[in-house]
Amino acid sequence: RRQAESGRIREKYPDRVPVIVEKAERSDIPDIDKKKLVTFDHTKV
Repeated sequence: RRQAESGRIREKYPDRVPVIVEKAERSDIPDIDKKKLVTFDHTKV
């Protein structure tokens, strides 16, 4: 499911990378508002 979703995002935004963030069950950090982000692709080949 995530792979298909990230594929659709990559087609729409080819210069960006989809990132899905989830908190671990036992983590002490506070909850975050957004779990899905799209960042710029700064990789160099």
